[in-house]
Amino acid sequence: MAASGRRKKTLGRGMSDLIGDDLESLVRTPGPEPQKEAPPEAAGAPETAAPPGATGPESLEDASAASAPARPAAAAPPPAAPRAEPAIDGARAESPAPVAPPSPAVPDREEAARGADRPSRPAVAPPPRPRAAGRAEPSPIPSFPAGGLPGSRAVAGRVEPARSHPRIFAVASGKGGTGKSLVAVNLAVSMAGHMKVCLIDADFALGNAHILMGLMPRYNVAHLIRRERNLEQVLQEGPRGVLLLPAASGVPEMASLDDGTLDAFASTIGPVLDRCDAVVLDCPGGITRQSLLMLHGSDVVIVVTNDDLTSMTDAYALIKTLVIYRPDLMVGLVVNDALSAGEGVETYRKISHVARKFLGRQILSLGTIPRDARFERSVMERRPIVLGHPRSPGARAVEELAARLIGLQGLDRPTGFPERMHRTLAASDAGRAGEGLCMS
Repeated sequence: MAASGRRKKTLGRGMSDLIGDDLESLVRTPGPEPQKEAPPEAAGAPETAAPPGATGPESLEDASAASAPARPAAAAPPPAAPRAEPAIDGARAESPAPVAPPSPAVPDREEAARGADRPSRPAVAPPPRPRAAGRAEPSPIPSFPAGGLPGSRAVAGRVEPARSHPRIFAVASGKGGTGKSLVAVNLAVSMAGHMKVCLIDADFALGNAHILMGLMPRYNVAHLIRRERNLEQVLQEGPRGVLLLPAASGVPEMASLDDGTLDAFASTIGPVLDRCDAVVLDCPGGITRQSLLMLHGSDVVIVVTNDDLTSMTDAYALIKTLVIYRPDLMVGLVVNDALSAGEGVETYRKISHVARKFLGRQILSLGTIPRDARFERSVMERRPIVLGHPRSPGARAVEELAARLIGLQGLDRPTGFPERMHRTLAASDAGRAGEGLCMS
């Protein structure tokens, strides 16, 4: 008991002074690391998501290369065929071969003699020539893992996961202005092309997810919490069938709900979660207690950051807060509004390096979303970019992010989001003594 008390006091002191050596190191790291990162895994190995606490990809490029659709290899001359192939066109038939091809092997003729009475099989055509770069039409949806999720089945072009608790993906940021809500809305719509998705606007006091989806809800979460309307009256169906639980706008009391109200809310939304395969939480920026409770109930926290120094330091402070109180939580980083892929790699590298050095944790690299003027246009159109401009660089990056998250392994848990919220609130109440959120 005494040891537990000492641990809580230590955590309390650590959280009261987040600007320590680790953040100082992040601020003072303008260029490449003095030490080289460990070499990545062998090229071509399939990407598997690291379990919480395990070492993940060393760079953003590693994660992107593992999940991006395969491109045709460079045109290396193939080895000489063991036997003559039928000519594809006249030019190839007339070209003199530098070395005479060997005669057909005897086993082939014997096999043909034995199978003379069987129907003839069509000749196997050689693989098609790879198209020149830039000529192929990009697919609006990237390739997903073969077979979909573990235990899933494909029905009418959709990935139908084996029935269990829905996966909870919380989109968060250390500060406002990173494009977090744009990422959350487009991510939910992208995933909805492959499974049933619910989007919860968890910024209860200043919600705007409904605006980005082109919806005008009559009721919101404030009516639900005050018991003025039931869940079915508040839910809205958005693009691709996404179920949206809209937040209030300009209702200050919704930003600081007491634990009893949050516990009741978690129980109330249970039925809609059971109808979904995945849930996306658009959490408010920062490290308020209400936001942290939502984040701790999720399976994966997606931290959205930019390349500016204040955004990076706030993103790291959020990551540090999360892993101190829940070391097993899977945390990934998305670099949004990047001027180039290299800039995204460098931003991820800085935050990941400091997290490994001072927290002993590897942060998942979930990709870079490039700066794209069509994001602003999609906001004005009130239509997600993945629908209004599906071939734009920003939309493609969000689709790739959705593919990575759908392919993550090891997220199936015996308890759902409401049960985790109940346990988090109980642990917090039991251990709170002026030290903020305390997880046991």
